[in-house]
Order: sequence, then structure tokens, then C-alpha cells
Amino acid sequence: VYKIHHGVEIPEVTRALPDNYIQYFKNTDINATYIGNLAMRYLDVEALFQIIKLHPEVQFQFVGGYNSETPLYVKCSGLDNINWWGKVDSNYIIEILKKSDVVLVSYMIEHYLDQASPHKVMEYLASGKVIVATYTDEYKDKPGLLEMSKGKEEFIATFKKVVNNLKTYNSEENQKMRKIFAYENTYEKKVDEIFKYLSQNKLNRIPHE
Repeated sequence: VYKIHHGVEIPEVTRALPDNYIQYFKNTDINATYIGNLAMRYLDVEALFQIIKLHPEVQFQFVGGYNSETPLYVKCSGLDNINWWGKVDSNYIIEILKKSDVVLVSYMIEHYLDQASPHKVMEYLASGKVIVATYTDEYKDKPGLLEMSKGKEEFIATFKKVVNNLKTYNSEENQKMRKIFAYENTYEKKVDEIFKYLSQNKLNRIPHE
């Protein structure tokens, strides 16, 4: 059995954000972004609510599908430092991440293993920006790629630590490390890896008698 890590598509050309999206990034020094289905039942709504409430100096960008009954929206809609994007064209994702300072992964503790390797992490890594995440099993032996935490309180504390030390976490060296990992795991390289294993398996196969 061979394990193939998630791949990522890194487009050579991206679409510029229209003015109605660019305005979300104005009038703030720090932007924290979550991209994904905002109605997903595994999201740790309380943890997200706490970091938003505790950090009015940070503008939070929530990109993904939701409606007026989505628990995250119901819980956080009274807070002023949030932009609710709704669904966006996937071609905008890279540009959104480039304008972000921190990107987020936040799942409830009972689903840490269910969500052991969210696909969005690869897009996050390709941006180079620091990732504040709940426990993500796939990256437990890859220190520095994610700032992981176990439990709500640790997640809140980790976010505070990162926001207060952004120059370090988003240094040129650290961003390069994350980008290199993403570029080493593009879909093209994943296909090559699969063919390599298939070739080895074919060469080493023992014929049936």
C-alpha cells in the first residue's frame, strides 16, 4: 500500500479580484481568512466566535456557502469585524489568500480524525501564509507547516500568539517553506508519483504458477 498525499493545482495565471471583493480588505492591518463550506456541521463555531470577539483589530474573511440559519452566521453575525463573502469563483481563491495574513482551519475536537487532512490546507500552503489550525493528523510529523492546537482553548491561544508575531510567522523564510511543500505536491507530481509506484509494482510482481 502506498499513501499519496493531497495534491494541489497552482495556476500560472489568476483572476484579479473585482472591486466589490477588494473593499473587504480595506481599513484593516490584519486579515484572517477561512475558506470552505461555512455550513459544515464539523466547524467549531464557538472557537471561531471567541477569536473574532477577542480580536476586534483583525478583520475576518469568511469565504464559502452559508445562509441565515447557518450556525456560524447565527452565532457571529452580530460582530462587526467579519465579511461574509458567500460562494465565490474558485479562480479567485489564490488572490484572496495572497491578501490574507492568517488562514484558518477549525473543527470540533470530536471530529479531528474525521477531518484529518482537509484538502483546503494545500491551497493555504501554496499561498505561503501562516495557518492556524485545529489538530490535523496528516501534518503531525511536519512541524512548521501548520500552527496546530488540540482543543478550543489552545486554538484561541495559538491564534493570539500568531497575530502578535505575524512578522515571524510570515517571514520570507517561513512562507517559502510552505510554498515549497505545496509545489512538491502539485497534481502533476502526484500523477508522476502514482505511475512510479505502478511501475515498481509491475516490475516486482511474482507471476502466478
